[in-house]
Amino acid sequence: MQQLSLPQLQSLIRPSGFYRQKSRSIVAAINWLAENKWDYQAIVDQFGAKLRSQLLNLPGIGQETADVLLVYVFDQVEFIADHYTRKLFNYLGYQANSYQQLKQQLKLPANFTYQDAQELHGLLDEFGKIWLKNKSIFENSFLFLELKKNKI
Repeated sequence: MQQLSLPQLQSLIRPSGFYRQKSRSIVAAINWLAENKWDYQAIVDQFGAKLRSQLLNLPGIGQETADVLLVYVFDQVEFIADHYTRKLFNYLGYQANSYQQLKQQLKLPANFTYQDAQELHGLLDEFGKIWLKNKSIFENSFLFLELKKNKI
């Protein structure tokens, strides 16, 4: 990807929308990774607990993208409070209007691994694609019916 020109990259990501802004963010992230020799473990070792803030300092990298990178690229344990997850937890009674609000309310167990974080995010995402299109669809989901049955 480093060899692509900006127009080439933009043409590849154009279908995703906001391709000009996204292309600059991708280039910045790639350059940062290249500066760090693409050595993910060395990056984790170098920045430690400050890795998330380093990612957030990159242009166009927000909280969700930083957490996704931590979990899927750097093999770190992080809760990804994406759109579907926030919608589900709102339906379950949590008051979380923002990414940060939900992250502050939920803490992963101490023995959670990055594989667990990847699995949890994947399951929540798949559940959301099917059952969180609107509240009436959610109310027919196995989760809602089970919670209702057990009066949780």
